[in-house]
Amino acid sequence: MAEPQQEAHDARAGPDVAAADLVRRRLSPPSRLLIVGCGTGQLATVLTARGYAVTGVDADPGRLAVARARDALTRWVLTDPDRLALPGPAFDLAVLASVVVTGRARGRLVPLLARVARHVRPGGEVLAGMPLTPTAGEDAWSAADYDRACAGAALAYVVRYADWSGAPYHLGEPYAVSVHRVR
Repeated sequence: MAEPQQEAHDARAGPDVAAADLVRRRLSPPSRLLIVGCGTGQLATVLTARGYAVTGVDADPGRLAVARARDALTRWVLTDPDRLALPGPAFDLAVLASVVVTGRARGRLVPLLARVARHVRPGGEVLAGMPLTPTAGEDAWSAADYDRACAGAALAYVVRYADWSGAPYHLGEPYAVSVHRVR
């Protein structure tokens, strides 16, 4: 049974609960998690409340100010993901916000993924959810192009889901959550 504090966090987080559930199915607390493009910290807050040691990274100081006001237990770091250089032990898993992937030019994704992979222990995973067809607010990568970029960053394909709930992925889905392992 969930603790009352966890339930309160989960209720406020809304759709981020599905992402937190997927993370929990892949890795148990108190594992170390890195969230790149954490925004206002909704997912990070849910995961911290569930017992993970979470570091949230974002390049927008306004979003991080909201995150810090929401949650004093998560470690928040203001930095450009392209310059990610965090001291300390490696993380067990990293989650990439869709805009961190789709907002990168083709030539900039492999270096970003390699930088993130250097922060994750060998055998650890990188999860990224993203639209596979362009939307009004975001560009898109094909699943095959994203997999090639991951391979170029020494990340091996593990599994792909149709959404953060972990629904099975089928070719042609408009959205995917891809899981890759650090070699």
